Amino acid sequence: MSGMIRSHHGLTFELIMNKNRVFERCFLVALGLFAVMLSQAQPDSLRVKERKSSVPDKVYLLLYARLISDANQNYRFDENVVLNARLNSWLRVEVGIRQGERPQQFDSYYHYKFELQTKSFWKTVRFIGRVSNNVIKFPTPTYARSNYLLLAESRHPLSKKFSALAAWGYVFSFQRNGSLDGAPSWLGAQTNYPIFKLALRYIISERSHVQGVWGSYDVFNPYLLQSPFL
Repeated sequence: MSGMIRSHHGLTFELIMNKNRVFERCFLVALGLFAVMLSQAQPDSLRVKERKSSVPDKVYLLLYARLISDANQNYRFDENVVLNARLNSWLRVEVGIRQGERPQQFDSYYHYKFELQTKSFWKTVRFIGRVSNNVIKFPTPTYARSNYLLLAESRHPLSKKFSALAAWGYVFSFQRNGSLDGAPSWLGAQTNYPIFKLALRYIISERSHVQGVWGSYDVFNPYLLQSPFL
């Protein structure tokens, strides 16, 4: 089964002549300069397209669900969608949303984030800036929290199958008690603290791996240093 996509591009200029010869001359000069600039830019544009076509852009979609129990045997469940795409040769963007439920209330909380990731410098270290927001509808007290993260992640290969990751950063967090407003904000009670992550990854194949993580931030949320996760 095969298909073919056809595209047609058209551009029409209509010039209404009048007695204002100055306007006409200025328009023709500007049009000529544009044509010269376009003719000079075409070779570079073609070379850029050739370079980009040789390195395909990758888009990653992560779908997962979690079942979580705290020390008091309170359970919650959430679904997560994370999309990661290339913006240019220097930056990638990652956006995600999390919807959570509890046995007492179906729509209990939701989280979302917007994240910019630099390329890996020296194939070792990259920098990340993230804005995330948590809205807790149940249990009480309800609140909304905005988190602003800046961090650096460094990955080092240990062998053909194993690699290690170490990361350090800082969080600026603003909590608004009694609010369910999901928009990012700089208002409310402010808490600033450092964050870290240590990870060991085992590579199964080019598209799969197993990873153990100990740290104080995950895909969506930061945590205090006194309560890291494993």
